[in-house]
Amino acid sequence: MTDFPQPPYKVELLQGAQAEVRRCLTEAQRLDILGDYVAAIRRIYDYLTTIPHTWGEEWRHYRGAKLVLRKMIHDRILVSFAAHEEKPVVFVRECRPVLGHPLESA
Repeated sequence: MTDFPQPPYKVELLQGAQAEVRRCLTEAQRLDILGDYVAAIRRIYDYLTTIPHTWGEEWRHYRGAKLVLRKMIHDRILVSFAAHEEKPVVFVRECRPVLGHPLESA
């Protein structure tokens, strides 16, 4: 078993994920679901800062970069992220509503 870094992990949102979260925050406020959306994002952040190597489905290894790409759907929000195998850092590639979420097509 690999010894992963100890939490907390630093979470870095890549440009596309950051833009999508901002868009959803604005739209969630307009749709009056901001509290629910923020609660879901906070929970996702909690998982990413504490258990990124066991949360979600392992999707791909980038062995040279020592990153493991994982995907998870939480509260109908798809999160695609890469967790470093030796450093306490997580890179969020994608964070977008799916499966009929009110913010999916907004």
